[in-house]
Amino acid sequence: MAWILVVDDEDYLRTIFKEFLIKKHHQVLLATNGREALSLFNSYHVDLVLTDCVMPKMDGIELTAKIKEKNPHMPVIMITSTPPAEHRADVLLDKPVSLTLLAKNIDVLAGE
Repeated sequence: MAWILVVDDEDYLRTIFKEFLIKKHHQVLLATNGREALSLFNSYHVDLVLTDCVMPKMDGIELTAKIKEKNPHMPVIMITSTPPAEHRADVLLDKPVSLTLLAKNIDVLAGE
């Protein structure tokens, strides 16, 4: 079981990811943007971050950079429909994301 921080500005995607991860026996923290996620990251123990790339207030690229500054070993999975030229995520998955592929990456990165 891992603590996973899910960051996405789309309500329905946060809900899908949350329900999927809970069924996989993970604990889930939810954030609607990078600023909110960074606050949660600084306040809670997190084992893995799952973030959207394009979001208001702070995007996934900036969020990932800030997380990696604090903890270079924190695994980050970024989901996007427009792959960025540069990013510091450990895994970049295309939207629409395959939940099977997502689960495999979480298992590997979270040490499950």
